[in-house]
Amino acid sequence: MGLPDLVSDPLFIWIEQVRTHPVDGRIMRTLAFDGILHNIGAGALDLAGNPQIEGGVKQRVFDGEEWHNVGEPRVEFETDDGHNHFHLMNAAAYTLWNEGQTEQVEIGDKVGFCLLDTMQTS
Repeated sequence: MGLPDLVSDPLFIWIEQVRTHPVDGRIMRTLAFDGILHNIGAGALDLAGNPQIEGGVKQRVFDGEEWHNVGEPRVEFETDDGHNHFHLMNAAAYTLWNEGQTEQVEIGDKVGFCLLDTMQTS
């Protein structure tokens, strides 16, 4: 039974906004990026169910004869951008390092990924 293995490939990085911290007044910048997740695993990322129901989405794998549920990923319905779609949440974590790669500057999670299968196999 093959499982997916998602690997991130950031494409563009930019400073999205500069603002003042509400408590201590320091200047804060938001580092933004977009990119692609590639599946280098032996199996497909297959999500089934209804994301509008709590716990309604299951991750499945196919063993050649039948499907097996292997997890319950968090999926959210997104309406803010006007084209109503689903996001896979907590799909990846990213760490920002200093220039010398000796110290972590910040750790954060990418909020979610809009899924689009561009290389579907049978």
